[in-house]
Amino acid sequence: MIAAVSLGLSVRSSIYYITNFRRARAEGLSVRDSLSEVQQTVGRATVFSTLALIVGFSVLCLSQFVPTIYFGGLVSLAMFGGMFGNLLVLPLLLRLVSREK
Repeated sequence: MIAAVSLGLSVRSSIYYITNFRRARAEGLSVRDSLSEVQQTVGRATVFSTLALIVGFSVLCLSQFVPTIYFGGLVSLAMFGGMFGNLLVLPLLLRLVSREK
């Protein structure tokens, strides 16, 4: 259940990032400019939404029920890893696979 929740939320952010990158490329921006624009807009939204989710799931760590504590902590940790992947690894991969027109 931890993997399903955290992966689903992280993939949502990845899809949003890639969609906006492709939109910027369709407008004629270079790969570098597209990544810069997407990091400024989508990157900021990703940070705020992920931090809100981390805080929300971290509240579960205050529970008296041990499985709930583990669930909250592990989902929060996985969400942080997903944010790291979306903001650092995904742009590097997009730069590698995208070609200039």
